[in-house]
Amino acid sequence: MMKNFEIAPSIASEQGNAREDLFKRLQSVMKMQCQIFKGLSSLAKSKEKALVEANIQEIKKLTEAENMLITQSGQVESLRQKVTEELLLHLGASTEQQQTVSEMLPYLPEPWRPQLLELVEDLQNSIDLLCKQNETNSQLIHQSLEFCQHFHELLRDVGDEEFTYSPHQSPRNAPVESSRRANIFNKKI
Repeated sequence: MMKNFEIAPSIASEQGNAREDLFKRLQSVMKMQCQIFKGLSSLAKSKEKALVEANIQEIKKLTEAENMLITQSGQVESLRQKVTEELLLHLGASTEQQQTVSEMLPYLPEPWRPQLLELVEDLQNSIDLLCKQNETNSQLIHQSLEFCQHFHELLRDVGDEEFTYSPHQSPRNAPVESSRRANIFNKKI
């Protein structure tokens, strides 16, 4: 009997170590997520500059880099879900439903909670920053598309009207190409 009594504390110690290792893995994964979102925010800020400058090559390069980080983000999120589930199992919590990190807090030992809350807050701040920057970029793209649409309509409507530079020059007397070019500048806005 004494032998069983001695084994029990070592099993509890091993389980405690496994839980602590899983918690450290969860922290590490969440730090990776924060870095990815901060990287996406940085790329989005660079993309804003490229959008303002209409630097298509830079936009293309930044979009490719964003796509790579988004793919990595999906992989890291899958890993986070797996580690969260394993940790919940070790803590004796139900894993029937997908639980968020915030929902896991009541199951964690008290000393771990502030550490996890800090990571959750950092991750949320990174996501909020990215959302704001993406909204700014979306507005820039929308304005650019509106400008292009407006300019396209101006060019399309120019051929329908007959304006000239002088009373002696008419579109009928001028070659077709020069007449159309002149009409662009004679269009009333």
